[in-house]
Amino acid sequence: METYSLNEIEAMGKKATKGAGFHWGHAEEAGKAVRWLAQRNLPGPELLASKLLQDDGIKHEDPSPIMVAGVWSVKFGRLCPIIMGSIMCDLATQFASDEKVGLGPIAYPLLLTPFVAAVSELTSNVIQLSWEDVMISITPNECAFEGEYEALTVNSTDFVTCRCANLEKPIEEKLENGCPIDPASWVQLNAFAYRTYAPATEASRLSGAGAGVSDND
Repeated sequence: METYSLNEIEAMGKKATKGAGFHWGHAEEAGKAVRWLAQRNLPGPELLASKLLQDDGIKHEDPSPIMVAGVWSVKFGRLCPIIMGSIMCDLATQFASDEKVGLGPIAYPLLLTPFVAAVSELTSNVIQLSWEDVMISITPNECAFEGEYEALTVNSTDFVTCRCANLEKPIEEKLENGCPIDPASWVQLNAFAYRTYAPATEASRLSGAGAGVSDND
């Protein structure tokens, strides 16, 4: 496993998400999300790499999620956790109420967790996410998990429940230094990030350092 700083992880997540076709606003949120997860020794960069690869070529910004009878979904396919997470932050009080809010089907539900932490901070509430056999209690800087790791890191689930929880703040351990990242996932993120770079042109090559044209006769 390679080790990267939190700043490197955030920057790579942002560039990779933009390279995969998201606009910069969602790309910035994705970068922050994978940083938050990696700092808690959770596979944020790995899950983001898998999600971007799975959806490569799909137009991400359309259609937008809609809520019907207390459940958020999209007409076709599965909710994107990056887009849905951003909506949750915009509608924080709705997702921090005593009433359950449903989401689903949704891809890579663990990627929602950092956005829910932001909801917790905005509303000063402990928020719970649950799906299948997993329950996560989340505060702005802390999270606690119940359930098997395999269920925690699933690539999709049919339904996620979000609600306010009357619990004592859970305790978790954050990494103070670099975070180990799966090398294959980092390579995949880098491949998406590379798409954000403008291709070289003859003009850019000639105007760059070490241009191949000399003024000398």
